[in-house]
Amino acid sequence: MKRLLSICIFILLMIISSVAVAQGMQQGFGMGKGPGMGRGMGRNMPTFAEFDLDKSGYLDEEEFIEARGRRVSERAKQGRMMRGLSSMMQFPEIDLNADGKVTPEEFAQGQMAHRLKKMQQ
Repeated sequence: MKRLLSICIFILLMIISSVAVAQGMQQGFGMGKGPGMGRGMGRNMPTFAEFDLDKSGYLDEEEFIEARGRRVSERAKQGRMMRGLSSMMQFPEIDLNADGKVTPEEFAQGQMAHRLKKMQQ
């Protein structure tokens, strides 16, 4: 009887842990796309919409700096490790045509270039 009870408890714990892991993966806590643990390498990069605070369809330098600061502050409050602050993306890196405005396309291209640069370090 004791052995049967132990087996049932073991099976129940396995089911519960499997469900917890599956829920964590759906919320982006596993491997693959989306927010995750580990070195990141782009999985934790912000979207243009998150940075376009005034919803104008472009970013100026002031808006970029404010959005980046909010993001860093929010992630620090969540208890995330703050690695890579010294190599954060800078406005000139994403303002590819140097017109003082960053479009969604420039933002995406700038992020890709920034990721590649980090991978080479």
